[in-house]
Amino acid sequence: MSARKRKQWQSDDMRKAIEDVKSNRLGYLSAAKRYNVPRATLHRLCNKEGSPDTVCSTTLGRKTALPPELETELVKYLLIMDQMCYGLTRKDLRSMAFQLARRLPHPFSFLRESAGKDWLYGFMKRHKASLSIRKPTGTSLNRALGFNKEDVNEFFNLLEKLMTEKTFIVTGFTMLMRRGYVLYNPNVPKLSQKEVNDK
Repeated sequence: MSARKRKQWQSDDMRKAIEDVKSNRLGYLSAAKRYNVPRATLHRLCNKEGSPDTVCSTTLGRKTALPPELETELVKYLLIMDQMCYGLTRKDLRSMAFQLARRLPHPFSFLRESAGKDWLYGFMKRHKASLSIRKPTGTSLNRALGFNKEDVNEFFNLLEKLMTEKTFIVTGFTMLMRRGYVLYNPNVPKLSQKEVNDK
C-alpha cells in the first residue's frame, strides 16, 4: 500500500471554502465538493481561531527548534563568514544553534552543548537554495585579489575604531606564521554559499 500524500489542496481554494462555511453560505460537504478540498480538513480548519489566511498557511510537521527569523539570521551569518574566507564546519553550526536556542525551549543536548545531526540535516534541507556543504579548497584567485591594500586598510581602520569604542583588554597578538600551519583542512567539509552548478 502506497503512502498517502498530504496537503494536496490549494490554499486559495481552502480559504474560499472556509469563508463560505463561516458565513453560512455553504455547509462542510458542499464547500468541500465545490472547492475540491478534504471535508475533514475543512472542518478542522474552520474550528481553528484566526483568519482564513493564517489558518490555511499552516505547514505540516513539527515546528523547528529555532524560529524562522533566527534561522534566516543564521544563514546570513554563515554566508558572510564564507565570503570572508572563513567557512564554518557542521560542528560549528550545531554549536552556534545551541547557543542561539539557550533562552528558548529546545530539544538540543545540554550534555554536548550542540544541536543534533537531525536538526542540521533539516536546517540544510530548509535552506538548500542558499547553503551547501563543500570540501574546502585553497583560496581562489578572486578571493585572493579581494585582499588588496584598500580592503586591508579599511579592515584595520574598523578594528581600531572598535578597539577604542569598546575598551578591550589586549594581552597580545599571536602570529600564525609557523612552518607547517595549514590555512585550510581539506578533510573537514565547510558550509558555503550554494552555486549555480550545485545540486
